[in-house]
Amino acid sequence: TTRQVSDRFIDSEPAILLGQCACGKAAQTGQLIAIEDLGKSAAYAVTACACEQFQSVLSVPVRTAERVVGVIHVASQAPRSFTLNERALVMAVGHQVGIAIEKARLHAQLKTLNQQLEQRVIGRTRELVDAKEELARKADALQQVLIEERRIEEKTRARIAHDLHDSVQQLIIGAMFETQAARDSLAPHPETAMQRLAAAQELLRRIETEMRGAIYSLRPVALDAHGLVPALREYAEG
Repeated sequence: TTRQVSDRFIDSEPAILLGQCACGKAAQTGQLIAIEDLGKSAAYAVTACACEQFQSVLSVPVRTAERVVGVIHVASQAPRSFTLNERALVMAVGHQVGIAIEKARLHAQLKTLNQQLEQRVIGRTRELVDAKEELARKADALQQVLIEERRIEEKTRARIAHDLHDSVQQLIIGAMFETQAARDSLAPHPETAMQRLAAAQELLRRIETEMRGAIYSLRPVALDAHGLVPALREYAEG
């Protein structure tokens, strides 16, 4: 920023290299540069300050805690000397400006870190929400599996109960009738009684076979003895 200088002066030096003119030297060395009469210094005879007809210049580095970040350049078109108080005042201003720049830089860094932290928190929150939703989906899927398992179990139980009712129970009743008939005909008709008892034995054997089938349907013995695959193979071959 500038004040009370011509546009030609501003356009002539849009940027100043380190070590160039008084401003560049102050920035390079970090030290105050005071020139009380440019006309007596051949090194500054062709500078922009000389073209602006400045006679006295004072360049003060603007410092942060780590480095020089700029220069305060004060100039006069009349030769003059800069008192210790004036130099101290400009140095103090440069120091305060440096502190302000450092605070602004730290504030910008803090703002950036806060934004990064906020993005991480948002990202982590999103991950946790996704994980929670995934757990809920898996819990629902497991619940459906359990429901289906209970449904199959109830269906199997109902089928077994139906099979027992339709086959085994009828066989038992038939065996009871046969043994009762054998008792009734044992004395007068021993041959008939023997036939009745044989028929009852056959019914009892069928009952035993039906019961084995029902028990095997509930839990095949091969499943406990050999595992699922051999049990399925045995069931398919049977």
